[in-house]
Amino acid sequence: MGISTNYSNTQVNFGATKLDNIKLRQKVSDGTYKLVKANFYELDTKSAEDWGIMGKLCNLWKNCTTYVKDIADDFFDCDANSRFFMNEIVDEKNGNKVTSLMQLSNSKTKPSKELHIHYLQASPDIANLKSSSPIKGSGELSLYEAVKIAKKDKCKKVVLCSTNNSFYDAMGFKKKKEGTFFTTYALTKKHFKDFLKKVEQKYDLKK
Repeated sequence: MGISTNYSNTQVNFGATKLDNIKLRQKVSDGTYKLVKANFYELDTKSAEDWGIMGKLCNLWKNCTTYVKDIADDFFDCDANSRFFMNEIVDEKNGNKVTSLMQLSNSKTKPSKELHIHYLQASPDIANLKSSSPIKGSGELSLYEAVKIAKKDKCKKVVLCSTNNSFYDAMGFKKKKEGTFFTTYALTKKHFKDFLKKVEQKYDLKK
């Protein structure tokens, strides 16, 4: 596995664990989008390879987002109360591309009825271009995987704080509290099944 020069300027290997096969939408020459293969990984804070990729992403994304530094700081501190994940699009011709990073609370070490999404950060070219992004769906598929984890761990809700309200409104998450800088959103257990089914149908995920 590796990261395309389009995203990182270098190739590295992962010690990460592949958790799922997913699909994302990639822009093609006529301006439309096609479904392409992608992978969902959990990064290992004890892996030298994963330290390498986190360091490179932190350096390459540092001028485009502040969240990547927050994620990296917790990763390098080996925060036992967090788990770290990434989406990687499969591109055999140009090299695989990391499209997002996500940090979740760790229900394995700190059991809770809530799964917290601490950070969800798309790569700069995706986050900045939005409607004209070369890749679509990375944030949505990250949420999909977070909800799957919450369901597996028997959590009653997925909770997050966001400044990107329109995205989470569109995803079906409900506003719980509006603050000066952040809005708290949640997806409750009774909505897990419908949310997962909707994403699976949209991205042709055979489950």
